[in-house]
Parts: sequence; C-alpha cells; structure tokens
Amino acid sequence: MIFLAFFCTGAFAAGQETSPAFTNKDLDQYRPQATAAEPPAREPGDHKAVKQQKTEAAANRKEQEYWCKKARQIKKSLTIAQDEVTEHTAHLNELSAAKTQAAGRKIANLEKQQNKAGRDLKAAGKRLKERQQTLAELEDDAYRNNVPPGWLRCQFE
Repeated sequence: MIFLAFFCTGAFAAGQETSPAFTNKDLDQYRPQATAAEPPAREPGDHKAVKQQKTEAAANRKEQEYWCKKARQIKKSLTIAQDEVTEHTAHLNELSAAKTQAAGRKIANLEKQQNKAGRDLKAAGKRLKERQQTLAELEDDAYRNNVPPGWLRCQFE
C-alpha cells in the first residue's frame, strides 16, 4: 500500500530531471548566417556551359523516349500474341468438348476443325516466342548501351 502511494503522489517522478525544451528561437543560433554578398559573377563561358547542359538534357530526353517507345511497341505486340494464344487454346478446348458429344459425320468435321485450330495455336505460340525473343534482345541491347532499366518501363527519374 505504501508502494502504491509512493507512485501515485508523484514522489518518484520528482527526483528525475527533465530534458530542456527547444524552440525555433533556439534553432536560429545553429543556422548559418546569411550574408548579403553579391551573387557569384558569371564567367564569360558560363552561358555556353548552361546551353550545353540544356542541349545534353534534350538529347537525353530524346533517347529516353526512343527506348520507351521501342519497348512499348514490343510489349504491345507481345500482349497481342499472348491474347491470340489464349484465344486459340480456348477454341481448341471448345472443339475437343464438342467432339466428345458429337456423333457420326460431325466427328470428322470437328476433327478437321480441331486440326486447324491446333495448327493455329502452334503458329500463335511461335509468334509469341518470337516476340518474347525480340523483347529479350531489346533488353540486352539496352543493357549493352548502359540504358537504365527504368527507361524500358517508361519510368524516368
């Protein structure tokens, strides 16, 4: 009971020191003093350097756009090829399901359609692999030319 009274009265806290509180006025003493000095004088060649930096920045931006556009085109064609494969696979599955329920002459007709769908699926798969290879070649080319990976994802800075 005495222990509880000791903590509730604040006698324990009274023996501790508190840390000082700082205000913005205290921070002013640590800030560097601003001087009313004149801005640095431009050297005669400075405007050429600034112009050259702007030219380099514009060329860099054009190069970023080039890699972004090229990657976007390849990725778009890759997505189209993936959609074709998905579509042909679904069509082939539908024909297989229909073939199991068909009878007689329909089976022969469905087999022909199934064979054609299989060839179409194989061709679409080949196109998909070609597009994937093209994207891999672009990424490799970008790597060899020290292009940041973000440029291929159109992420600048």
